[in-house]
Amino acid sequence: RELIHGIHPKVLADHGLEAAVADAADRSPVPVEVSCALPGPRLPQAVEAAAHFVVREALANVARHSGAARARVRAEFAERRHGRLLVLEVGDDGHGGADSTRGTGLTGLADRMSVLDGTLSVTSPPGGPTLLRVEIPCDPSHPSHPSRPDDPSHPERPPGAEACAECSPRTASWCGTSRCPAPS
Repeated sequence: RELIHGIHPKVLADHGLEAAVADAADRSPVPVEVSCALPGPRLPQAVEAAAHFVVREALANVARHSGAARARVRAEFAERRHGRLLVLEVGDDGHGGADSTRGTGLTGLADRMSVLDGTLSVTSPPGGPTLLRVEIPCDPSHPSHPSRPDDPSHPERPPGAEACAECSPRTASWCGTSRCPAPS
């Protein structure tokens, strides 16, 4: 429900993607092996939210449609010519046959990735296994996810200023109201 209403789960907001992936795996009715290697500072909020949504949706699909006895989630960084990518894979040992033309779920996930200049691919031959792979650019300077007003490095944030209630962490600029300490 939190994801449907656009509210980020508390574990994601408080502890980041690794903890949120572990939490999603713990909640899955199918046993899930998790391997997350995400050292360093937190990812941009848009990247964390999208990656978490992919994991939750993919694990829900594994439980509903795959007939799998086991699933796995792997998350790591990869360096590419154009910067760092978050590489996320969700796989299962089910019967395969996932097809993006037979529903809106995989198409919706691909659409979410394209907003962040990311990609989604699915390999799911009949008889299995299925592997969903997502690659999302995750450098803070990437134009698809600028820094947030609550980020001390945000270019419009005056030194020592706190964002007002209108400056959501999901926006990329200050609100400009008289309550906001940022320049209008």
